[in-house]
Amino acid sequence: MSAKSSSGEWASGWPLVLSCAVGVSGPSVALYSLGQFMAPLEQEFGWTRTEVSIGMSVSLIIGILMSPIIGRVVDLMNARILALIGCVLAGLGTAALSLANGDTNFWIVLWLIKAASTVLIGPMTWVSVIPVVFARHRSMAMALALAGQSLALTFAPALSRYLIDAYGWRLAYDLLAIIWYGTTFALALFFFFDKRDHKTRPIPATAQSGKPREASAWVVFQSPTFLKLAFVVFAVKAATVGDMVHLAPAFVDKGFSAVQAAKVAGAAGVASVFGKVCIAWLFDRMSTFKVSAVIMAVFASASLMLVMLNAQLGWALATCAALGASDGAMLTAIACLCGRLFRPQEFGLVFGAMCSAMAISTAVGPTLASMAHDRFGSYTVVYWVGIAVAAVCLLLLRTVDAPPPRLEQPAPSAG
Repeated sequence: MSAKSSSGEWASGWPLVLSCAVGVSGPSVALYSLGQFMAPLEQEFGWTRTEVSIGMSVSLIIGILMSPIIGRVVDLMNARILALIGCVLAGLGTAALSLANGDTNFWIVLWLIKAASTVLIGPMTWVSVIPVVFARHRSMAMALALAGQSLALTFAPALSRYLIDAYGWRLAYDLLAIIWYGTTFALALFFFFDKRDHKTRPIPATAQSGKPREASAWVVFQSPTFLKLAFVVFAVKAATVGDMVHLAPAFVDKGFSAVQAAKVAGAAGVASVFGKVCIAWLFDRMSTFKVSAVIMAVFASASLMLVMLNAQLGWALATCAALGASDGAMLTAIACLCGRLFRPQEFGLVFGAMCSAMAISTAVGPTLASMAHDRFGSYTVVYWVGIAVAAVCLLLLRTVDAPPPRLEQPAPSAG
């Protein structure tokens, strides 16, 4: 593709980025709206918050196992077809959650169905087409597309709260699926196109070509850099997602009404978009440690504010802003760290592994937070653990520091 001017790229490409952003939000809708369904499920079935969360946590195993396979499918097939089919399946899978009958095993099965139904509309499907359309501002376009996860965080809780209050939790799941995935399907139908050349096959590097061959997966996974980064990704994501999923219930515990809690929690979604974009900008100008220090400082501040949280609206909004910004920065930061710390031949392997680590932590974090609440009667211990996690992870990242792109030499192998 010939390079386009800045204005030309955005003038023709913004509808694509919009459809990608909304599409990226799809798999997270049920996750970030779960907090609104906790009380109705507790009241109807007598479940604990751990039992409400366990289905979602177990279901995330599907993403861990399927991500590499779907990534390969996206490389070989037209992403638009996958997206359109995926929107229909995701809507059906999310609506199926309304069939819960009080059996926790069946609840887990429903979440497994839901997870399997959304594998085709993961971030890899949507962002795969952006490099063909954007050249000069490719990184920013990717960041804005990935920021679509924040749309679920911003609007899903409030929308779910309204639907539950108006129609009950069962019909709320059905309507949530129709509204969200119907909108996603329409945007994909009109604006999402895959212009990649699927007939071209990359030529593997060989000894005869003179190009260095990529290190084996085992060598990369054993490297200290990979192990440190994987620990940071797992620990920080588990802490932030646990806080985010339980944000609205935590506000209710502090004296907010259910409606107020849902609205205030939505502010975290707005801040999440801001965090993604700002981190992408910082990574082009600062070393990895300095950017990591910003992320960890913001997350630690959010955790401390959650410890001190009361029923004051301004304090709650500031807390949501800090937590949302740190959570939103994570995916962009991980992509930048993988690109900075590993060779290009290793990027796909490492980033895929980090996505699996995020999926595991997303499964574990909310359930651990639920268990802590059930055991201690509050989330305070969860927030103190978050502060400790931020400190430990920052120390680890100090040992794998790398300069910004304008200063660095070609990256050596992490192995």
